[in-house]
Amino acid sequence: MKEISGGALITKILIQNGINKAFCVPGESYLGVLEAIRESKNKFDLVVCRHEGGAAYMAEAYGRLTQKPGICFVTRGPGACNASIGVHTAHQEGTPLILFVGQVPVKSLKKNAFQSIDTEKFFNSMAKYTETIKNPKNIRKILEKAIYISTYGKPGPVVLGIPEDIQFAMVSDKISEVLENKTHKIKSKTFRAYIKELNHSKRPIIVLSGSKWKKETKKKLETFAKNNDIPFAVTFRKNNLFDNQNKKFVGSLGVGPDTNLVSFINKSDHILLIGGGLGEIETNKFSRLVKSKKDQKIFHVTDNKSLINKSSYDLLVSDTNYFCELLCETKFSKNALWASNSKSLRNSYENYIKPKSFKNKINPGLAVKDISDNTSANTIITAGAGNYTHFILRHHKFRELNTLLAPINAPMGYSVPASITAALLNKNKEIICYAGDGCFMMNFQEMVIAFKRNLKITFIIFNNGIFGSIRMHQEFKYPGKTIATSLNNPEFVSLSKSFGIRAINIKDPQHLFKNYTKLRNNFDGPILLNMNTDPEIINPQKTIDELTN
Repeated sequence: MKEISGGALITKILIQNGINKAFCVPGESYLGVLEAIRESKNKFDLVVCRHEGGAAYMAEAYGRLTQKPGICFVTRGPGACNASIGVHTAHQEGTPLILFVGQVPVKSLKKNAFQSIDTEKFFNSMAKYTETIKNPKNIRKILEKAIYISTYGKPGPVVLGIPEDIQFAMVSDKISEVLENKTHKIKSKTFRAYIKELNHSKRPIIVLSGSKWKKETKKKLETFAKNNDIPFAVTFRKNNLFDNQNKKFVGSLGVGPDTNLVSFINKSDHILLIGGGLGEIETNKFSRLVKSKKDQKIFHVTDNKSLINKSSYDLLVSDTNYFCELLCETKFSKNALWASNSKSLRNSYENYIKPKSFKNKINPGLAVKDISDNTSANTIITAGAGNYTHFILRHHKFRELNTLLAPINAPMGYSVPASITAALLNKNKEIICYAGDGCFMMNFQEMVIAFKRNLKITFIIFNNGIFGSIRMHQEFKYPGKTIATSLNNPEFVSLSKSFGIRAINIKDPQHLFKNYTKLRNNFDGPILLNMNTDPEIINPQKTIDELTN
């Protein structure tokens, strides 16, 4: 059998597993892999980034959109630390990701060598699996295991250290045993018993969360909803798991939710949670919905092994897509109380998503609504962190799966890198990248990729000159006493033009869509709109003055 280098074997295994794209900041500690990618020519697309945090975010977005591990290559110490934000994001979001960390030679490990890092100690709290490859003969076994772990159960990140000498070692490639993801299917008896419980409930609600959703499953659930009377909600930043225009969709349990929805779910006697769990935000800092009770049964459909025997809910252990198929085949009798509850919640939701009128001030939610109402249902929206995201989550109506890239750990700087991945994978779709001025400045440098590859991305900056989310909490706790939340920004249009990107200033959010249309109709590549917003409008519901009085 012909021998190949360790670096070539890593590249070969990725391609064999249908992974032909990776994101990186180059480093001398993984030259062996870089050379192998160069030799693979057109079989592998390496996206070169300007910061490891941006590269890791792009890999996370790739994992989310494809359900294959997003691949990120970084150099040791400094590069690994910079990339850890993407690993944390994938960990909380449930996204398959593999971070390769170029390492010092095997003999220099754990000797405090130049730029060295103990990947296992550093990443163990946020990765499903970490390992350093210390023998070239184990490359295939370890990498196949990493791909399996990354996608099995609740998906998540894996971190692999690849020492320099391992990459250059010559090795014979022996095919190892293929690890298969086994699907957990709920037992028929258990499912029938659950349906009996659901039929006897008075105020049921179905809550969707997590990852690993399929488009076919989503469509079946939406058809099921139209034919039945159970309301559907989603968890924080999961608005795209259900068609927001479906009359049974009643909103999100995220930040600043509809108070009528919160009141209903608090009094609900039957909650069916499908997919991911309920976190700090949905449970109001774990003060509600934390366990199943006699008068409020909470059933959780999951195949996450780590929850078995640990959950305080009534677990229905199953692949979510399989469970949903069974649910959608179930016929329920018409229930007047269920129908009344759904209609009332839907009416409340429709009022909730209307942009509020502020005296003498323009609500930026109007700009979001204009984009939502006048762009295709398959338009992909990306968002990072900051109060600007609440306008998007409240006023954009999501229709299709994988059209919202906004992680539940709410990291700043995410939206620009994520939009680049979305555009690379969906060249015929419109990508809208929303960013606050603080959020934008964390990874704006990655726009060079958008220009270089002529990607169809619209960057929209909510520019209010402050760290809005922190200012809101600051004003609430210490009215009028602000510190560290005012921003000194560059001139964003000039900055964008220096990248080769067409850009324009928008003084009034009501004029954003008109200017967006004008730019987009004349140019297919990246464009940017710097939208000035009033810092007084601190969130979709209140001004700073209303917050402090």
